[in-house]
Amino acid sequence: MQTTMDKKSKITSIIFIVSILTITVLLFGFTFYMISCSPLAVKEFDDVESVSIEDYKQKGDEYYVFVYNKNSYKHELLDEMVAEYAEYARTTPGAKSIYILDYSTNKDIINHEHMDITNTESSIERNIPALLLIKDGKISETKTTVSTIKTALYELMD
Repeated sequence: MQTTMDKKSKITSIIFIVSILTITVLLFGFTFYMISCSPLAVKEFDDVESVSIEDYKQKGDEYYVFVYNKNSYKHELLDEMVAEYAEYARTTPGAKSIYILDYSTNKDIINHEHMDITNTESSIERNIPALLLIKDGKISETKTTVSTIKTALYELMD
C-alpha cells in the first residue's frame, strides 16, 4: 500500500515540476519576444501610420505629417529619419506624433491651405517632400527641403 502512495506522490511531484518548468519557459519566451520583437515598434518607414487627404488634419491637437512622393528619390533620403522619429515619438511622453501621406495617391493636397504649391512638375518636385506641423486642424509650419526636414526631426529628438 505504501509503495502505491509513494508512486502517486512521485508522479504528482513530477507533474507539478514539469508544469512549473513549462510555465516558466513560456513566460520567459513571451518576455523575450515582447522585448526584442516589440510588435508596436516602428522599425522602418512602412511601419509609420499613414493618413489620407480626408483625415490628415484630424489626428489630434498637434502633430506632424510627412508628405512624400513614392515616385521620387527624395523620400528615400528621409525614410530612415522619419521612422526613427516615429519610434521616438511613440516611446517618448510629450513628443508629437508623426504620420505619412503619399502625394502620389493624394494629389489634392497641393490645393490645401499653406501648401503653396502650384500644380506643375517643377513646383511639386521642389516642395515635396514636406514636413507639416498641424496645430488644431491647420498647417502651422512647413519644411520643404531634405536638409530642413532632417534638421527639424533631429532637433525634436534632442
